[in-house]
Amino acid sequence: MEAHRQVSSRQRLVVGREQWLEHGCPERGLLGTADVVELLTHLDLRDLTLDEMQFLDLSVAAHVASDTARLDLALAFLRTSIAGQKTAARISRLLESRHPKIRIGAIRMIGKLDSPALGQELLTRLSVERETSVRREAVITLRAQGLAPDAATARSLLEGRSEWTTVAWAMRSLAEIRTALLLGDFSEFAGELGALVTSAGFYVVDRSEYNPLLDRSFDGHVLDGFDLVVVVRGENYSRLGVDSSYAALERYVRSGGVVLATPWMVWEMSDRSSSGMLPFRRVSNLHNEDVALTARPTATALGAELFPQPMTFHASFEHVRPTAEAVVALETKDGVPLYGFKSVGRGECHYLNVCQHHCTRPMQSPLRHEGLSRAVARVLERLHHRGPRARSHRPAPDERA
Repeated sequence: MEAHRQVSSRQRLVVGREQWLEHGCPERGLLGTADVVELLTHLDLRDLTLDEMQFLDLSVAAHVASDTARLDLALAFLRTSIAGQKTAARISRLLESRHPKIRIGAIRMIGKLDSPALGQELLTRLSVERETSVRREAVITLRAQGLAPDAATARSLLEGRSEWTTVAWAMRSLAEIRTALLLGDFSEFAGELGALVTSAGFYVVDRSEYNPLLDRSFDGHVLDGFDLVVVVRGENYSRLGVDSSYAALERYVRSGGVVLATPWMVWEMSDRSSSGMLPFRRVSNLHNEDVALTARPTATALGAELFPQPMTFHASFEHVRPTAEAVVALETKDGVPLYGFKSVGRGECHYLNVCQHHCTRPMQSPLRHEGLSRAVARVLERLHHRGPRARSHRPAPDERA
């Protein structure tokens, strides 16, 4: 019976390769998952030719990129020397494939093969990889192995639009560059605030399309690659956030990071243990929308430095009060804090208590007011001068989920 299955498997391999060649070697012409599992289970690998092994290598890599359920079979196959070809040479060939899916499969196997040499090869190839999905897979694997890019590779990863996890990892090798992560709400206010962060000297990664506070699989250690995290929640605020994600934000601050939050983060976090990181506390659930605010500096040196003149502008804001540890630099004439911060562990949590949200009609961004825009620019320049946070290269959990 087993002999028959070996013969049948060999025939399936030969016919599959011939058809693949006839159609010009397309990725979709490689063996499917069921065939790959069947061949790796029953095929006599000792009789494979070099060409057959290479075709099966490609099929296995494509299978691993889509389904890691039988990764054990794939790894056993790759560890077997066939037609004089050892594991490293076969993986290297897969990394040279023109098909991104094949390269992703090869990278996933590198992550399980426990080979420092292959990890270094992957690190070397990363600087010329242009496919975002492949680069992301490579970074996940290299981070898990505790490897970091050299400066030239790190800079190459910042060219174009890279995944935020890729940028965060790259920045750990570029201490001279200050980085900021923008988690915006697609409002004009968020865009203008992001532009001010850039003007202050930060390299900004905009991940407004992704809300980690709602993601149960969020790996908060990704934040460690950034000096500043800006959270704008006016248009997409929610109390459906995940406690572990808010806790990750607090851990980031305590370990030396800086958060600049805006409404309605106080409201969102008011019943969570991690709310202790915020400089303000909720007084009521009232929505103060598109209100004409007269803002004035507090009687402090910092208030005079950042906000030298009173100003009047329209904004939405939260009805809050400062905590005992908070430093308030801007407030309304009624004493509602509009900007302040709090030291938390080795980091700081800053709160700009203005946003653009209105529940029933459009409103203008408060940053259209020149005086407020210049004042916020001074705040951000001060944060830029604060100095970079330490960036570690600790391994991280698997981020593919």
